[in-house]
Amino acid sequence: VVDVKSGAVNMDSLIDEAANILAGRLRIEKGVIINDLKKISAERFTNLGKGVAAAYRSYPNIETAGMVIFRLRSKVEISLPGVDARPVALILLVTPEKEPGLDIRLVGHLGEIVRSENFLSRWTDAETEKELREILVSDQHFAHFKVGKNRFFDDKIGQRIGSIGLPGDCLIAIIYRGGDLIIPHGDTELEAADELAVIGNPEDIRFLLSHNREEVFSDSSLEE
Repeated sequence: VVDVKSGAVNMDSLIDEAANILAGRLRIEKGVIINDLKKISAERFTNLGKGVAAAYRSYPNIETAGMVIFRLRSKVEISLPGVDARPVALILLVTPEKEPGLDIRLVGHLGEIVRSENFLSRWTDAETEKELREILVSDQHFAHFKVGKNRFFDDKIGQRIGSIGLPGDCLIAIIYRGGDLIIPHGDTELEAADELAVIGNPEDIRFLLSHNREEVFSDSSLEE
């Protein structure tokens, strides 16, 4: 999540920053991402409501999805085609072509969260990157898992995230590792002490939760 605090913002600069992040994380050529996102932004964003816009694109030869989210503060001046309300967030998402429909499902999850009753106040009042990330999940679509205390994950220690084979359209969005917050990519290897933030369909989240040995972690029980 990138916090854009004030001033007139050029869309090209946001796309360039997102492309830098995604290219490094997913090993896609930066110029390809820039050209694709510019084409989308020149036409129309997907309006998720409440001033939140999304643009997404699928690519071959990547193992996992990647996402960059810009929080647009009240003093930011920017126009997003297709968005009538004052822009508060821009979501740029890329997904693997080998998982058709994943982009639509993830955008759908985010749309449900944006339409929740307290989203806007929580989003604008959040003070840390961790708070912003956790606002973008909901009880039904999100849970935390300790790798060593979950039967599904503990036999996959040492495997690359891209080869794990998560159920349905589940996505490991964040890894908490030794006090660090890591945004995983396909080559990130799972470690025994990792704590995972996973987003997905409610039935798939319930399946993963059923493999917990002890504690169950959802966004209502997150530790600060």
